[in-house]
Amino acid sequence: MASLYPRSGRDGTLESREPVDGLPIDRTPTTLSSGDSLRDAIGAMARLMQPAIPVIHVDGRYLGLCTLRAIADMCLPIAGTLMTMMPSAAFMADGPDDARRRIEGRLDESVAGFIDASAPTLGPDAAASTVLVALFERHTILPVVDRGGRLIGVVHWNDLLERITNSDPANDQ
Repeated sequence: MASLYPRSGRDGTLESREPVDGLPIDRTPTTLSSGDSLRDAIGAMARLMQPAIPVIHVDGRYLGLCTLRAIADMCLPIAGTLMTMMPSAAFMADGPDDARRRIEGRLDESVAGFIDASAPTLGPDAAASTVLVALFERHTILPVVDRGGRLIGVVHWNDLLERITNSDPANDQ
């Protein structure tokens, strides 16, 4: 099973949020392995109250984000299609029972089928403006990947908001 819990830092200790161009990077994110199940992913998302979790290959390469959107598209395929064409599909009759029926037989499938490989990633030298634009475009979590394609951390929207609203200049160093 993958790391459904935060990863340790390179030296074995848990690292805290460290800056990328002054922005907080979580170097111990919860991750999933491509071999983990959809059940594992949903459980981790619910526990963390996080709509996306990075998925890594067994060799440590970043593969993409397992997103609540990808799962919702599978559970409510009509809603996903309609929401793309028209933002307000309140007339839809699909509900939680319909979603439950669609997902029941798929909970043990690999999370690999629910990866959004097109989600943006950041390099460790990403500019603050790049991060802000990507987060503004409705990405709540941004993976930070090294040149070798390995996940080195994530930037969370809530950490960025905390950083922006922190008025203590001593914390800006």
